[in-house]
Amino acid sequence: MMMEQIVTDDDAVSPVIGVILMVAITVILAAVIGAFVLGFGGGGPSAPTASWGSTEEVDSSSNLVVTFEANSVSEEFDSGTLKVSGPGVDAGDISTGTQIGAGTTITVTFDSTGADGATSGDEIELIWSEEGSSSTLYTHTVGEDPSSNEWTSGAASI
Repeated sequence: MMMEQIVTDDDAVSPVIGVILMVAITVILAAVIGAFVLGFGGGGPSAPTASWGSTEEVDSSSNLVVTFEANSVSEEFDSGTLKVSGPGVDAGDISTGTQIGAGTTITVTFDSTGADGATSGDEIELIWSEEGSSSTLYTHTVGEDPSSNEWTSGAASI
């Protein structure tokens, strides 16, 4: 008789498990809702969606000229959020107040005199940053040029 009662008496198991599951679901749900209400769930601004290309040439003064071109841009954005980075690049932020859209070009000119500049194989990056978020939009690798293989920094312009 006692054995029969132990095997069939499981009244306390189901309610305990049910209560534990309901408390766990409530705590998780409260944490998720709290995170969104307090702003923990949202990230910073996102980088603009754009397709970039680049070219390089050596001008008549033997300066290296690297040109970044926005082939397509989902939504125009301010040039003040861009900067150029790389060996010998001292361009910093490009803040001209210009809106970047499809067809916009950004030119970086490296002077042909001096040292500590860009050489063949170096990478010149176009970087977007705003409110603590940043993203590399495009990277140009300096190619081999027979007339000069080292250029110092110049300036970036739009």
